[in-house]
Amino acid sequence: MSPEITTFRPRVAHPLHAVKDRRGSARIRTPVPVRLRSVGGGHGADVTSVVDNIGAGGFYVRVLRRLEPGARLAALIKFAADSGEAKRVARLAVRGCVLRVEELPGGVYGVAVKICQHKFV
Repeated sequence: MSPEITTFRPRVAHPLHAVKDRRGSARIRTPVPVRLRSVGGGHGADVTSVVDNIGAGGFYVRVLRRLEPGARLAALIKFAADSGEAKRVARLAVRGCVLRVEELPGGVYGVAVKICQHKFV
C-alpha cells in the first residue's frame, strides 16, 4: 500500500467584480427613517435611525447601541413620496430578527435584520 498524499492549495480570493450577490431579491438603497424597539424581555427605549437598504427578506440599519444576534425587533419604516403638491407616506410595520451585527468605526453598529412578518399601516 502506498501512503496517501495530501496536497494543500491556498484558496485564491476572487476579485470583487467576480463575486455574485447571494440575495434572492433586489434591494432599495434609498435611505428611509426607521424606529426600532426590542420585543420580549427587557424592552428598552426606542431607537430611531435610517435604513441603509431594504429588500423583501430584510434590511440593514446602523445604530449607536449594540444589538445581539437573534434579538427580536419591531420596526416602523416610513416611505415618503412627493407627488406634486401632496406628500404621501407609507408606513411598514415589521417584526424581525437580528441576523448579524458589525462593529463599525465611530461607535456605530451595522445590523442586518431578517423580516419575519410585515404589514402596511
